[in-house]
Amino acid sequence: MSSWPWHHPLDPPPPVIQRTRTIAVVLPPVGGAWVLLDDIIPPGPHAGTTDDNGEVAFQVSDLPVSRLVIEAPGYRPYVVEGLALPPGNVQIRVGVAADPVRPHDLILGPLVPEAPPRPFPPDSGPLTIRGREFFDRAAQVWRWRGATMFLLLERLMHGEDIQPQIDWMIQTGVNVARVFVAGVPWPGHSWLYEHANWPFYLGQFADRLHAGGIRLEATVGTDRCDDINRWAPILQSVYDILDGRGAMCFVEWVNEPWVNGDGLMHATINRRGILSSYGVQFEGNAHYDATLPMLDYGTVHLPRDLDHFARNSKDLKELQDATRKPWIGDEPLGIADYDKTGSGARTTNRMAVAGHFAIAALYGAGCTIHSQFGLEGRCPSASEPLSESLAQMITDIWRFIPAEAQLGEYARAGLHYPLAWRGEHGDDSQLSSQHAYASIMGDTAYCVLPMPRLDYVPEGVNGWKVDAELLPGIVRVTR
Repeated sequence: MSSWPWHHPLDPPPPVIQRTRTIAVVLPPVGGAWVLLDDIIPPGPHAGTTDDNGEVAFQVSDLPVSRLVIEAPGYRPYVVEGLALPPGNVQIRVGVAADPVRPHDLILGPLVPEAPPRPFPPDSGPLTIRGREFFDRAAQVWRWRGATMFLLLERLMHGEDIQPQIDWMIQTGVNVARVFVAGVPWPGHSWLYEHANWPFYLGQFADRLHAGGIRLEATVGTDRCDDINRWAPILQSVYDILDGRGAMCFVEWVNEPWVNGDGLMHATINRRGILSSYGVQFEGNAHYDATLPMLDYGTVHLPRDLDHFARNSKDLKELQDATRKPWIGDEPLGIADYDKTGSGARTTNRMAVAGHFAIAALYGAGCTIHSQFGLEGRCPSASEPLSESLAQMITDIWRFIPAEAQLGEYARAGLHYPLAWRGEHGDDSQLSSQHAYASIMGDTAYCVLPMPRLDYVPEGVNGWKVDAELLPGIVRVTR
């Protein structure tokens, strides 16, 4: 008995019908991504580039696809092996939520962003203080490159993803985030320390920063700090939570104690070996008292009027000379995309910001980028291009003037200054008071003329020659 259908042994086999269907790969709006679908039968593999909407489509066989490869600018290579596609026309949605009207699409995990480029190596390990400077565990002088991120812990506790802010700090060269870790008394905000999960989140927060090579300055008291019975237990809790993480932490007891009260400095606190500052600063603009109450280092909020701001970071040197301890310019005039005087002062003045941060790089233990976006604990937005540009300029200054400049020989106009000085007669600077400063390191020196006139041209004297000019008035010379 024969079966049906029956073929003569010499007849050719029936043809195999290769059906095709459309496979679309859908990403978040990432244009220019190269996508490979490696089909297990000819004519694969299939390759293409996503459009501006993050989409690319292929005509492929109805047999399963074995591999998906995506190479997208700004993201790590993405590979999925053994991919099995459902039948019919489908979308492979990478990091994109399912479409309710397309229940058969394949949903895959998101692309992973590349680590942001680092202008400096990540910070790690404990710091020590010897005299006026910080030193890292390799015995190299260390510079504080700070950024205000007041509400960043609050954002984490509210469930926000803070990785973009960490990435921004990394690519800006920031190695210390200044954060209000107990909360703020501002309208619309609550005290973080009152939440039962605050210790867990503060520890996790510090760990997240440290994983990015960023230290935490935990600023604690932000309201009525003369109430020791209230604030001393909170402060002690911060130290207890950060115990074991202290090598990558600083604690500032009070923000602006001349506003919030300095009674907390009389509390007895176990600091658990963590480098600390009271937050108390000197009285007035020109009086530096060696008996100023201090812990390990000092933090100062220098006057923010524009005429003084461009040059007053030189006060860090005066403070360090008087107290023989490191001082940080921890909340200078804020950068923003608008100008404002008085309370909450902000500036867009590029050359004033450059002068302040460059002089701080010559003489101080460090300085902090203070900004409106940082006050809110966020990255600069697309509507804040000036803020972003000013922050990147500060990064350039940190890269140009090395941390070792702190150890150099002090020079100023009229005292071993390596450049021609016409301040007394030609008014090199636009400021009402003419100043110029330098740090001499053997046969190399870094010079800063704050707010130079538009026609200023640096000229070396006494064997010094201009080697590089980062910005007008910020110059490296050699001899």
